[in-house]
Amino acid sequence: MEEVRENKVRPFSSHRKSPSSKFFKKWYGNTTTTLYYHGINVGEARGPPGKAKARRTMRMNVTIDVITDKLLGNPDFMDELLGGKGVVRMDSFSRVPGQVKMLNFIKKHVVVKMNCSSNFSIFTQQMQEMDCKRKVKIW
Repeated sequence: MEEVRENKVRPFSSHRKSPSSKFFKKWYGNTTTTLYYHGINVGEARGPPGKAKARRTMRMNVTIDVITDKLLGNPDFMDELLGGKGVVRMDSFSRVPGQVKMLNFIKKHVVVKMNCSSNFSIFTQQMQEMDCKRKVKIW
């Protein structure tokens, strides 16, 4: 039986700006974030549900469970790690389902999906230079 090792990465900070006005109330459900290295799923994080205020940026700190065997098993990982002075390129995908209530009586479902690319520093265990694309679906 093959042993799979998991490591916890320090809290990963994620920011989401709520674009709606004060006439909207928002709730979001359990959030999921998946971490990828060269298209291979190498980690996952889950966040708790909560409320989002209108026109505010929410900061969400989550701890990502990284499967180190998948990272170390990739031949490009060590080359990129050593050549980049401890910095590797990672991608992440986050999904935040929720509900908005407009004018206190119209309810709509919403799902926010974010694809992000960033550099991860092994030494500081922090994401750097994050570039994200957001997609919002309301029905």
